[in-house]
This record gives sequence, C-alpha cells and structure tokens, in this order.
Amino acid sequence: MKEKTQDKILNSIAMDVKRTLAKEGFRLTLSNPCYARIRGEQAPACPPEDLGLSFYIIDPPIPPVAPFDCITVYVSFENHDMGGICFQLIFCFHAALEPCMEVNEIEAVYHKHDSVWFLNLSDYLSDIEDSFKLSWDTEYDESIEDNLTGWIPLEKYEIIHDIMKKLQQHQEEWLQREKTYAR
Repeated sequence: MKEKTQDKILNSIAMDVKRTLAKEGFRLTLSNPCYARIRGEQAPACPPEDLGLSFYIIDPPIPPVAPFDCITVYVSFENHDMGGICFQLIFCFHAALEPCMEVNEIEAVYHKHDSVWFLNLSDYLSDIEDSFKLSWDTEYDESIEDNLTGWIPLEKYEIIHDIMKKLQQHQEEWLQREKTYAR
C-alpha cells in the first residue's frame, strides 16, 4: 500500500515537471536526440502524457560556445532512491571525430576538445554548475560526450525548471551580447 502511494506521488511529480516544461515551450521526447541525430534521424517530440519516468529535452537553449553537434537534457525519476532526480545536460561532439582515420587525428580532436571546446563550455555554464551543484563528466567513445550532471532531491523537483529558465536567460544574454558586438 505504502509503495503504491509513493509511486503515485512520484508519477504526479514527474508529470508536473513534464507539463511545466512543455508549457514553457520545451520539446520532450522518449529517446536520446543525440543518438537519433548520429543515425541521421530526429527524435520525435512527445506530449507529457506519453513519456515515462525518464525523458529527454530536445535542443535546450545553449548558444554555439563550442562545436557540439547535439545538446539534450536527460531527466530521470526512475532511481530516485539513489539521491533524487537524475539531471544531465549532455553535449555530443560527433562530427569532429567522423573524418578521423588515424590515432593521431583522433588524439588531436581530443586535445582540441580538452584545451579549447570544453573550457569554453564549462566557462559558459560555470554559474549553472555552481548554483545547482552540478559536476562535469566526459566520455570518449565514437563521440565525445560532456555531461553536466547532478542529483536533485525529489522534494526540490522545481529545480529542473529553474535550471532550464536559467539556461534560457543565459542564452538571451549571450544573444544580446552578440548583437551588440555585431554592430
């Protein structure tokens, strides 16, 4: 009985988050948009009611501060007992590695990522990283994937919306600066 009540509360909170994000204009999907893009496809946007306890936000508002191919946000309520809600802001660098055939070419891209692209990205997002106690992790595989990750306590689920609003605000400020410099 207690477990069913907890499941209802969890589902209710997850639905509230999804509906709020959709109402704010964020497009949500079941599948990772970055993997879809690598396959030459697009992840279809879904209404909140069609999503489960884990979902992705398609193209969150981040300006091109580094040459990433795809950005997405992953949100999961599935393992809330591990520390809350999993939040990941994911940046994929796939195209930069596609033409690489030799080990030295791959290593040169990795070096460029580590010495320039990641620094630009982490500098741009440092306020969000600090404000919401997120941390970086980088994976090197067929793509370079930078993840800004954190666990949000279930009772503070509105932080997800706060992060997304802060991303929008940062992008608007960046676009305004770009307009000013273009004059």
